[in-house]
Amino acid sequence: MSAIIKLREARATLLYVESILYWQANKVKPSPTVIREKDTPSDTLDSFHSGRREAIERTIVRDKSQLPTIDDIVGQIEAKKALMEAVVDPVLYPEWFATSGHNPWRCVLLYGPPGTGKTRLAQSVAREMNTRFYQVTSSDLISTWSGQSEKLIRELFDHALAHNGSSVIFIDEIDSLCRIRQVTEDDNIRRVKTELFLQLQRLHSSLSSVLLICATNCPWELDAAFLRRFEKRIFVGLPDAASRRILFKKFLNKLTVSSDIDWNVLETVTDGFSGDDLRRFAREVAFLHFNKFKIDQILVKHMSLHSTSTSQKPLFIVFLKKNFDICCRTVVLFSVLFGD
Repeated sequence: MSAIIKLREARATLLYVESILYWQANKVKPSPTVIREKDTPSDTLDSFHSGRREAIERTIVRDKSQLPTIDDIVGQIEAKKALMEAVVDPVLYPEWFATSGHNPWRCVLLYGPPGTGKTRLAQSVAREMNTRFYQVTSSDLISTWSGQSEKLIRELFDHALAHNGSSVIFIDEIDSLCRIRQVTEDDNIRRVKTELFLQLQRLHSSLSSVLLICATNCPWELDAAFLRRFEKRIFVGLPDAASRRILFKKFLNKLTVSSDIDWNVLETVTDGFSGDDLRRFAREVAFLHFNKFKIDQILVKHMSLHSTSTSQKPLFIVFLKKNFDICCRTVVLFSVLFGD
């Protein structure tokens, strides 16, 4: 019996040795691409894998010529002034910061109701600075694969810091990534927050001219540790009466607006509208004009009438007395939870 046991042990040992030798002979050596995938910061853009670099520059980096200027933003005087002082002035007057002992703001938070132009403000800053602009949303940085989200965040900052020149990183809907910590929070979300915190710390300690701008509609939901890292916070509020009039005319600039419109009534009805609310309101007005145009065309076709003029009829805003302020206004929750 002992001889049989020893024979089995010898065969098992032989099979083990053969398997080790086979693995050593056929194992795949790591390629240079895999080596570059290590989680180390990139010193130059050349150190990026070409596929990853092209993907970032194709999907995230925006064309500067297509971005709005600061003058294209209607209203928001206080927000534009604060943003210019915090972001653009340090680029225009670097000598003051070189001798004052104070560093320019590295992280800026734009907060306010939805549809007020926070994204366009961030874009206009990059246009004024003539710098590279990275635009992402929180959903762009979330992956179902474990560890992939942290890698996406890290590579975004690696690419911006490796760029030779100033850059602006804009992350919209940041509250989706950095909500107040919960006991039942998923481990993947915790790792994403930790990675983002590390990149913020890296941004503060680096000497590069990379600016991070984040936007949120729900500042009360942000994690306190994350909010603390944004020393400059700028409120982007609802447009005032004069801005609403300008926006309404701008959205209907290709239609003939009736000269007998009571603009005071219009400003009263649209009180509390965001810029996006006004855009949708103007779209409702435009389609009312289209319905009148369609009826006229049907009458001309079926009654064999000939139109005497090709110009469109003046646009009469007869529905201002209706409750369009209720169906168009979307900014209610922000005022209730966070104040006007």
